[in-house]
Amino acid sequence: MAIFEEKQPKTWMTILLIASAFLLAYPLWNLGGRELFWNEGEYAVAASEMWVFPPFVTLHGQGSAELQPLFPLFARLLHSTGLSMEFSLRFLSVFPLAALTFLTGLICWRASGRQAGAAAAVAMATSLLVAVKGVEGYPHLLGALVLYGGWI
Repeated sequence: MAIFEEKQPKTWMTILLIASAFLLAYPLWNLGGRELFWNEGEYAVAASEMWVFPPFVTLHGQGSAELQPLFPLFARLLHSTGLSMEFSLRFLSVFPLAALTFLTGLICWRASGRQAGAAAAVAMATSLLVAVKGVEGYPHLLGALVLYGGWI
């Protein structure tokens, strides 16, 4: 006879805990409150000069082949809704991180159970590389979401 039995955590409590931890780690209300980082200025210029169709990226009137057109295009669309450019760039980094966290947790949940899914989601959201690049307005996580979503 066992003295202690481990109970399965409830699904809604697990999702609520992970979502609240994510929002505390990456607060959406604080994304536009800082100045631009290193190369975020290049992405801001590219987004403000972006042509919607065809998606051609320019920096100060010069064509640029180094920048991905999807990230400045989405930033331009968000900025045209009235959001600040800083918020638009950083939201496009945090939203793919939330989607990657959800996908990783869901896949591990279906493969190995609720505890494995929760652990995988938390590990995805709190890894050091993601925590550093997640709040900066760079296209790395959007590219990772596109690649990961295509792979699934």
